[in-house]
Amino acid sequence: MSHKLSTLDAWKIISMLTITGIIMVTVEYYGIGFIVSSLIVFAWLYSLNIELSKTHKIKYKHVNIVSAIGIIASIAFVYLPIILYLLKVEYNALIILPFGIALLYCLYYLVNNISILLANLENGKEYKFKAAILIWAWPIGLWFLQPRIQSVLSNKKPNKSFQPDR
Repeated sequence: MSHKLSTLDAWKIISMLTITGIIMVTVEYYGIGFIVSSLIVFAWLYSLNIELSKTHKIKYKHVNIVSAIGIIASIAFVYLPIILYLLKVEYNALIILPFGIALLYCLYYLVNNISILLANLENGKEYKFKAAILIWAWPIGLWFLQPRIQSVLSNKKPNKSFQPDR
C-alpha cells in the first residue's frame, strides 16, 4: 500500500498544512479543530516515516505506537479538562501538562525519525538536524525538503538545486 501523502508536491503539502492551521484556529467547537488538525499532521508524518522506511527496506521503529500515542495525547489534551468540568471535579491545570509534553515528544520523534531516514537514504550521509528544522519551519522548509523526499522515494539521486542545507 502506498501512502499518497508522502509523495505530494510541496505546494500541496504547504496548502494542506495551512488549511489545517486555519481549521485549528476557526473551528473552536469543543476542540474539534485541534483534533482534526492533529490527525492530519500525524497522518502526514506517519506516511512519510512508513514510505521512507519501506522504500529502502529499513525497519521502522515504534512509528505506529508513537503516532497512536500522539493522537491519544492530543485528544486527552483537549477533552480531559472538559470531562473533568462536566463531572464537577476540581482539578489543577497541570493535569493536562503530561499530555501536552507527550504530544510534543511524539511530534519531535516522528520529525526526527524522518530526518534520520532521509539523511541515511541520501547516499548514506550522516544525520543532520537541518532536515528536522526544515520540517518544523514548514512553509519555507517543506518547499526545499519535499523534492528531496520525492527523489528518495522514487530512487533517483537528489537534485542539488533543492538542497540549501548542505
